[in-house]
Amino acid sequence: MNLDSVDSLRTRSRRDALARLRAEGAPLRARELAAALGCSEAELVAIDPKLKVTALAPRWREILSALDALGEVMSLTRNSAVVSEITGPYGAPEFFEEHLGQVSGHPLDLRIFLHSWAFAFAVESPQGERTLRSVQFFDRHGEAVHKVYLRDSTKVSVFDALVARFAEPGASVEVVPRPGAPDERPDSAVDAVGLREAWSKLESAHQFFRLLKRYGVTRTQALRLAGPAWAEPLGGEVLPRLLDAVAAARVPVMFFVGNEAMLQIYQGTVTRVRPIDGWCNVFERDFTLHADLSRLGAAWRVRKPTNGGVITSFELFDKAKQNVLLVYGQRDDDGFDRPAWRAVIDAL
Repeated sequence: MNLDSVDSLRTRSRRDALARLRAEGAPLRARELAAALGCSEAELVAIDPKLKVTALAPRWREILSALDALGEVMSLTRNSAVVSEITGPYGAPEFFEEHLGQVSGHPLDLRIFLHSWAFAFAVESPQGERTLRSVQFFDRHGEAVHKVYLRDSTKVSVFDALVARFAEPGASVEVVPRPGAPDERPDSAVDAVGLREAWSKLESAHQFFRLLKRYGVTRTQALRLAGPAWAEPLGGEVLPRLLDAVAAARVPVMFFVGNEAMLQIYQGTVTRVRPIDGWCNVFERDFTLHADLSRLGAAWRVRKPTNGGVITSFELFDKAKQNVLLVYGQRDDDGFDRPAWRAVIDAL
């Protein structure tokens, strides 16, 4: 789909359907609107007549490095069920390999995986008397992987300069259907004894991904086979109970929300937990978390040994068994779980 020639029959049909949905007053978010139209979110952005959209060149490192000049922004990363929004300066990214990078700062902390990034747009959306400006990134399947919104204090002239610098007239939005998830191996085909032994010898939580690959297991399969010494399922709608508990005890925690292209991390204390229309929400000055309870599946209490001692996490999955949220307690100076976090997570 070429952004400069959006008059195709399919595009006109989608625009007409979009107009009908809006006329009906459907309070749908962009992701839900795209699903209702049978297209990707990237394609929706490209055809939405309410938006001023400029396609940007896929110069990911340069664009991400330019965001630091925007001042205070709201950084949004989401997956199928959980949305993380952090407000603050973007910070200058560091890149280590061709596709890996990070933004290390406070409150915003990111891990960047560029291998699947495909499209970027500068988007201007009228909101009453003001205009909401953002830079939005999408993967090859057209799913939004990261969005950066300007705040009122942001220099609009810097945004305009960024758009002029990276604009790519005539860019196309050609998405690739997402393949189905690979079949999980039967438990009987997994060396469960070896898995548990290797788990007991972990020296860092970062080694967990290599453990999954080594034994050819999915994350939920590894948790299931690890045994109660390392992983225990938690029943019911446990996320609200966890958030209420850490808020009541003022336990400092770390939230990890991501997708295959971006991981967004926030560290702090939760004080305001609010259920709204089937969503569980956290509202802080510089951080907002939204979790769609209807999309959540299994939750687990997970323990991993490290050189600094055993650390305990809360792991949440959607109904397709994809990890959508990790919560850790902030550790003490020796790298151990703080007693207050251990008391909360053990009580679940």
